[in-house]
Parts: sequence; structure tokens; C-alpha cells
Amino acid sequence: RRAKHALAVCHRRLLGIGVAPSAGGAAGWDALFALDTSVFDVVVRLRPLEEGAAAAGDSAEEPRKKGPKSDRLRAAAAREAVRSLVGKLRSHLSSVCLVFHDADSRVVALKWRPTAFFPQHHNVLMGAIPHTMIPQGSGQPPLCVPNVLYLTCVVASLAEGMALDVTVMGSRCA
Repeated sequence: RRAKHALAVCHRRLLGIGVAPSAGGAAGWDALFALDTSVFDVVVRLRPLEEGAAAAGDSAEEPRKKGPKSDRLRAAAAREAVRSLVGKLRSHLSSVCLVFHDADSRVVALKWRPTAFFPQHHNVLMGAIPHTMIPQGSGQPPLCVPNVLYLTCVVASLAEGMALDVTVMGSRCA
């Protein structure tokens, strides 16, 4: 599917179909190299650096300083906040998902590990990830699966203030 899309974009670009005359240079090829988010299970679209930096630096008590140095400091703080978010997601959720970060398009995406969601006995899954217990027949121990609702809420709350939106498999939350 991705290859067909790439060929279609190349064909339109080469023929000049759907390309505005003012979109010269590499701008017309952006669709070819855009991140395909349809393969991910959770997609977090982050605020642009300017908005994120301004939101993080605003304070009701003191007026915002202006100037190139303060803008660079705000941008650096926003980049560090995103790095921290990605690091926390990777360290805490690595047993149930892969975390991808595209700094250019300001996207953090999660892909669930299918094997992490097979029902297993509770002693196998003891860890930091909250689980849902599935009762079995009489005399059998309950099975556990990671609690996806809780995990997606954790992702949304960690990204609060930095995220424009959080998309979960075609639905929107946050």
C-alpha cells in the first residue's frame, strides 16, 4: 500500500498534476516522505515548538521575556520535555509496545506488541503494567492481560500540555 501511494505521488509530481506552481522545490515531494501513521495503534501529535515553548514558558506572575536567547531557551526546554516524554514511555511501556518518535513531524507513535496481550497467568506478568484479571472455570487461576484503557489514558496524561491530540485506532481521546 505504501509503495502504491509513493508511485502515485511520484506520477502526479512528474506530470505536474495537483501541484501548485508556487510549490516549487522539495515542497511538492513532502507527501511522498510523510509518515504513514496508519500502522500505529496510538498516535500523539505534538504541538509545534513555538506553541509548546510559549505554553511552557508562560507565567501569570511575570511577563514573558522576548528576544532570540529566550526563544532558544524555550525551544530547548520544549525539546527536552518531548525527549523526557519519549524516554518515560519507552522505559515504562517497553514490555507492551514499541515507541516511535519523529521529531520532524512532531509525532510520537506506539505500536502494541501482540504477544504482550495474550492471556497469561498472573505470576508471568507481574510488573509495573496494570493488568485486567480474567476469571476462569472453578479451580483454575485467573488469567491476566494488560489494561489497554489504562495504558492509553497514561499516554494521554503524560502528553498533556505538549500534545495537540491523541488518536487511538481511529478514535480520538484528549
